[in-house]
Amino acid sequence: MIGRLLARADQFIGSLFPPPKPEVSHEHNRLAERVGDPERWAEIVSARGLSGLVLGAASAWEYGVVLRFRLLGKLTFGDVEDKAMHLATALGLVRARTMGLDGIDHFEVDAETIALGMIKTHRKWGGSVIFVDRTDRSDRVDLWIGYHDELAPALHELDTEAASLKAAEEAEKITKRREAERARDARMTGTGGGTHGQTVGIPEFRNLADLRVHEPGSVPHGTADLRVHEGDGTAHTAPSQRARELIDMGVRDAAALARQLEREGQRVPSASYLRRLIRETTS
Repeated sequence: MIGRLLARADQFIGSLFPPPKPEVSHEHNRLAERVGDPERWAEIVSARGLSGLVLGAASAWEYGVVLRFRLLGKLTFGDVEDKAMHLATALGLVRARTMGLDGIDHFEVDAETIALGMIKTHRKWGGSVIFVDRTDRSDRVDLWIGYHDELAPALHELDTEAASLKAAEEAEKITKRREAERARDARMTGTGGGTHGQTVGIPEFRNLADLRVHEPGSVPHGTADLRVHEGDGTAHTAPSQRARELIDMGVRDAAALARQLEREGQRVPSASYLRRLIRETTS
């Protein structure tokens, strides 16, 4: 007699629950054994104040199993929802937690919503996750179960994908910033076309490296120290003539003028002479 009952129970379990993946077989089999034996299940739910919760069908889904229960007697959906954690204990799930809807109406929920909600709950708490869902009939309720060993790899995959997307976005930002910097430098140096490589506003100079600002305090009014390319102002040019050329180009400081002449290999006149040249040239 007992053997026949056990055989019928095994057949019932096998018809309800498809073979699980190897990594979740232990948890899945434990659940199937408890739900699949009607007498044992009746004792389990009675001890938790859920008498009348009877399994009607079961189906697999991406992260576990969905159990469809019938509500007999005075049992309501609210009773099952309120005691969801008791059900998790009854089913022998791994560190189970319940999943909330965060303001979403029960009748707007689909499998994707449940999956994302379970992954979010698993991220916070770990373990398996259950969700009590309404159906189109008041005497039925669906219990969605996401196994720990199914949710964990799904969470890892989502995190990996999110990290890849973030890295791609950061790389795109860096690329755009560098392109903007190159475009800005091209406009300032005239390398973007139209000025033939000359610094905008100063045709004698080819790039920004030719413009060097004085050290603080050397020029009261911020006069630029202009460093000329090799070949400009050779030793064959008289110092006074070259000095006047530099003054015409904007050098108004005797010290800066002396440094420029020295860099060009010119004989450097006295500071008083250079100051007199500046006054004469600019007057």
